[in-house]
Amino acid sequence: MAAPVTTLVEEEEIIQYLHPYLLTLNYEKYAVKLLVIFTALLLFSTLFLVSWIIFSPLAAFRSLRIKEKIFWNLAVVRAVFGVAASVIGAWTIFTHTNYHRDIVFGQTATGSFTMNATIGFFLFECIALITSDIIFHSFSCLLHVHHMFCTIVAAVVTLSEAGYSLSLMSLSLEMSTPFSAVCWILLKSGMGSTKYWLINQMILLHTFHLRSVVECYIWWLTFKEWSIIWKSMPWITFVTGYTALALFTFIATPYWGYKKTLQLANPVDWNFESNARNPVQNGHTTKLE
Repeated sequence: MAAPVTTLVEEEEIIQYLHPYLLTLNYEKYAVKLLVIFTALLLFSTLFLVSWIIFSPLAAFRSLRIKEKIFWNLAVVRAVFGVAASVIGAWTIFTHTNYHRDIVFGQTATGSFTMNATIGFFLFECIALITSDIIFHSFSCLLHVHHMFCTIVAAVVTLSEAGYSLSLMSLSLEMSTPFSAVCWILLKSGMGSTKYWLINQMILLHTFHLRSVVECYIWWLTFKEWSIIWKSMPWITFVTGYTALALFTFIATPYWGYKKTLQLANPVDWNFESNARNPVQNGHTTKLE
């Protein structure tokens, strides 16, 4: 007989390897949710500061403008989150847990902790972006929409206690993030023409191919379990979750994959575009329009 969808099956939980105490928390309590969220926010903020201290002695880092230094350290934080999110996403897909027993209301301690920590990460992203825009008198509309929408989706899942399965599988889409961060840092270090950058860029491109595979798998799973999802999933979870999945499947992943394909032949940084009269240097690589 299958275990109840919310029953803790300790041998299936990977969060115990982070610390066994995390298995004992009641993640349905708002106090616990808030504790995990703000702890994650604090940890990511600390990682940002530690990264700044570690890279400060590097000549390539010191030569950057202050906004680029901020982006460098944000890339480091995103890479760390990307690795963790990819591991959890792969675990959700390939390990038979409560999420496979009940695709709508299945719960695990690992998934509940991860989703709350994900909110903490995107809160960090939102705060960093808003602060940067205020200081540098800019407005990154698309990034604001992306980060705030991801925060809302994760928050809806944790508040409704539904949709963990598909949301955690979607975290595996972060597999491209570490390689994207390495791509940018290598460019800014003047290594855009080296074999190291080329190898990383090829892997990055293949992660976008794999993202499409994951997205198709989630749509297939949705089709397979459609009657249960349609009858049981809270409407707010359904709308936000599948809106996000559609945006990633049909817009974000194809577009980012296209941009990274162009970058393979033309290793420049599009995050800090300038006009042809005022080219920006990526280490030894001149950035043009």
